[in-house]
Amino acid sequence: MRIKTLVIAPYQGLMELTNSLLPELTDFDCTVVLGDLSEAVSLIEKHGNQGYELIISRGGTAKRIGKHTSLPVVEIQVSGYDIIRMLTLVKDYKADFEIIGFPNVIDGVVAISSLMDIRIPHTVIHGEEEVDAALAEAKEKGVMVVIGDTITVTKAKEKGMQGILITSGREAVLEAFSQARYLHRTIARCRSESAGYVHLVNRMKSGAAIIDDRGIVQFANERFYRQLNLSAREVSSQSLYAKLPYLQNMPRQLEQAADPHRSFHMYDASGKYILEGSLIEGETDNRWYTLFVEPTEQADSDLLIGYSDSVGQSFPQLVFTEKEFREVLGGTEPDLSQLLVLYGEKGSGKRLFANMLLEKLGRSVEDLIEIEIVRGSEESYSRLRDALLNAGPEAVLYVKHCERLSGVHQRDLVKVLGKMKASLIVALDRHPRELQASGWLDSVFYNRLEKNMACIPPLRGRNRDLEEYVRAFLSMYNEKYGKQVVGVRPEVMKRLYEHSWEGNLIELRDVIDEFVSAASGEFIETDALALLARRERSGGAEQEAAVSGSRTVNLNRSLEEIEREIVALVLQEEGMNQSKAAKRLGINRTTLWRKLTLP
Repeated sequence: MRIKTLVIAPYQGLMELTNSLLPELTDFDCTVVLGDLSEAVSLIEKHGNQGYELIISRGGTAKRIGKHTSLPVVEIQVSGYDIIRMLTLVKDYKADFEIIGFPNVIDGVVAISSLMDIRIPHTVIHGEEEVDAALAEAKEKGVMVVIGDTITVTKAKEKGMQGILITSGREAVLEAFSQARYLHRTIARCRSESAGYVHLVNRMKSGAAIIDDRGIVQFANERFYRQLNLSAREVSSQSLYAKLPYLQNMPRQLEQAADPHRSFHMYDASGKYILEGSLIEGETDNRWYTLFVEPTEQADSDLLIGYSDSVGQSFPQLVFTEKEFREVLGGTEPDLSQLLVLYGEKGSGKRLFANMLLEKLGRSVEDLIEIEIVRGSEESYSRLRDALLNAGPEAVLYVKHCERLSGVHQRDLVKVLGKMKASLIVALDRHPRELQASGWLDSVFYNRLEKNMACIPPLRGRNRDLEEYVRAFLSMYNEKYGKQVVGVRPEVMKRLYEHSWEGNLIELRDVIDEFVSAASGEFIETDALALLARRERSGGAEQEAAVSGSRTVNLNRSLEEIEREIVALVLQEEGMNQSKAAKRLGINRTTLWRKLTLP
């Protein structure tokens, strides 16, 4: 297939020369047009959508074209032969002359004139806007002959000076076509490889993208957009940070990391996925980063860091009354100047309370950095320590599951706390004293935590406001399902008050979700109680998992029996999710199953 090429010749002679060479260039399908520097942009607009693969031009015209097209531009050079021919022509001139041109011409003239022992006055210009000033200065010096490119010669004649055009000969034109031929082959090969890579990446089960430090997407596979509910058109012309503002923290964290190969893990706004970011090493004007998206259950990370207000999408704003908020703080004023420990059952609303605390202090929820310790490994502690020390004074770090760290790491963490600039909230699912007594918290670390603790009571301990919570959830799920449910029948409300709510606000949220989804009228009727009864029958394992955190391990047994009970406890804490439990324990799912089933 012939290479469709547009040749823009800045002067008539170059157009004629190129046309005369076309019979030799049988692998090119050429259109040759006449146009100088001032006409370059209009010519690109006129011919730009006609399927050309390459553009060939010369000098300043080629440079200007390159700024206004995405097509590759090959420049016809001024060859050594061209310069020798020009020097031979002007060396015996009696009138004063000067060469005014771009560096690519001037450098060659200077080099060859030195070899020929010919003194050539010259002025280097870098843009069309410099031509008039250079010509005016030359004329003041008495220069009568100006040697240069098309635009220089044209303007020299307008000022009453003689202009000699540095032309490109047959050799330079053929060399340009040779370069165009090589460039076309290279581009074709790269496109073929790129198409293969795109096909391969689009078949990946993970979402994948490359972004620069401004958040501009350089490439993303189809699954990336689908998983994060993004439109390729939406983010093609703007920063990804506009849609995923929590990503703005990733470049800073990766730049500050001691290990350049370290990756960085974040929750996305839905909480369903984890984004893993890493720096692409290389010499580029902008830093580039890879992003991989994994479902939360499949993501393999010992430490998760999230910057999104994911709970804001799962819970309504009103979940704590002002009275409850004050009771949690023991009547004291909100304060984050020292470490705050929030403890309470899973789902009781610790994260929501932290949000409300920030609002009371006039802080943005976007300042909250959520960190979950999945497994207390050396890697997770190293990343936690870096996150604590690198966070600025404006940040608030919300750290979950510190009890999963080893005693050594917990004691070291006490030293780190004294060096922090950011505020810190530690969230625990059990009372710190209970965790310390059962060996989950080191005594030194516990002594540091107990100075400022606040208990978030379970839902069953504050069910006087249950109706208010129900109304808030009804409003939220009306919006989700397009319903107009205005209330709950008294019989249903009575049953909700009697329910134990082992899953706390999370369980209440899910129940009202089911109620509104199934509702056909303006009220939640008594037939909805069947949904609640079904949940109670199937929720035994989940409820056991919710309360299992208070259990201790009986050490007066064989090692195998102790190990099997620990595995079972971790499995319960992870909601019977075998992938998460195996990850915490540092084993694969097959080993987990074997340890649970061995007699």
